[in-house]
Amino acid sequence: MVSFEPVVTILDAKFQGIPDQMVQEMLLTLGIAMFCVNSSPPERPIMKEVVALLMEVKEFTCRMGENFTTFNEAIIYS
Repeated sequence: MVSFEPVVTILDAKFQGIPDQMVQEMLLTLGIAMFCVNSSPPERPIMKEVVALLMEVKEFTCRMGENFTTFNEAIIYS
């Protein structure tokens, strides 16, 4: 995550060609994860904040009108 390559390049190659909304959801979630591993403990969010951020990501994807059930199943069974 320190390089200047586009962040989308860290996604597994088997996700190439998935809808942009799904990529956006994964990248937003990655952003939240990056907050959680901040080297400065006081800068890390508390779990209540993490849950709120994740709920915002879910609301965002719901507003996009996508059905992620098939995608989630693909991740679970891959």
